[in-house]
Amino acid sequence: MRLCKPSAAGRGSLSNGMMAFILLAAGLLIACDGGTPQSAEEIVGQRAKQRWDVLIKGDTEAAYGFLSPGSRSMTPLDVYERRLRNRIAKWESAKVKSVQCEEDRCKVGIEVTYLYMGGNSAFRGQTDQSGFVETWIQSDGGWWYVPQRKGLGGTN
Repeated sequence: MRLCKPSAAGRGSLSNGMMAFILLAAGLLIACDGGTPQSAEEIVGQRAKQRWDVLIKGDTEAAYGFLSPGSRSMTPLDVYERRLRNRIAKWESAKVKSVQCEEDRCKVGIEVTYLYMGGNSAFRGQTDQSGFVETWIQSDGGWWYVPQRKGLGGTN
């Protein structure tokens, strides 16, 4: 197999196919490097944002997947979905404001913009914001949301 063909000057040069192979291999090495490991705060912040993104889209099954294994074992998917359907607010956006971790537990500050949909109140149809703190734990090799009993967090 010839890797190089002589040039007009008598020197070898790489074929286009070989050059493409070398560039692809170099790209794979860079991609597989993994870079700098992410901190717990970065990972949990990303997961919290992803969870709120799917909640806002109404994808309750995907949101259910962010619950801690213990929470999922205590709350079947159909119960979780029913709780989300019966809320009085329609979430419009969410921001992760802060993440503070200690060992295998993180507190995540969330700010949610929502449309109030409750009852015959004068506030019905009004947009507002609410801030609260979520708890995330590390378990079974991942970071998971642990719902509180009450609150805007979508799992009561």
